[in-house]
Amino acid sequence: MACNPTWEGYIDGGLGRQFGDDSNYLYYTSGENDSELTAIDWWNDNLVFLTPYIIKKTVGVPASEGISEMDGNWYMYYDCGYYDLYFFFEDGNRSNLDFVRLK
Repeated sequence: MACNPTWEGYIDGGLGRQFGDDSNYLYYTSGENDSELTAIDWWNDNLVFLTPYIIKKTVGVPASEGISEMDGNWYMYYDCGYYDLYFFFEDGNRSNLDFVRLK
């Protein structure tokens, strides 16, 4: 049985898909006919309070951080070897976590 996405669109160079209207996850592939995941997002629904300070104390110092030129939001980037880990915050470096992207 195939599951159809409830939302899909191109974001950050990949095709993002969401399955279920209340899902906090977006799955990315490089195109419509590609089933290999290139990234996954987890959107915080404000049930978890995480600021950049808390994440740095837990995960360590990021490889880079600052205001994203793409959308103007605060981000933190961690190089995890084969993977890249991003934390995004809507309202600056003292705000609550908006979403996490693993690429």
